[in-house]
Amino acid sequence: MAQHTVKLTNMPELELGSSDVRFEIEDGSAKIGTLLVSKGGIEWRPYKKQKRHLSWEKFDQIIRDHWGD
Repeated sequence: MAQHTVKLTNMPELELGSSDVRFEIEDGSAKIGTLLVSKGGIEWRPYKKQKRHLSWEKFDQIIRDHWGD
């Protein structure tokens, strides 16, 4: 299994305000992408590729469809 590095950047103290929480994901020495978490949902920004945004409702639906509920 690949070893990944996850770094938190721009971390708000508790409840999210207008700033996103940013997770920078690396596989060894290469950056895979950045995950942004906000009040409105999540956004995945793969390294040098098109970003993807999901509302929390859509994210919930995808997880339930994948793992069942």
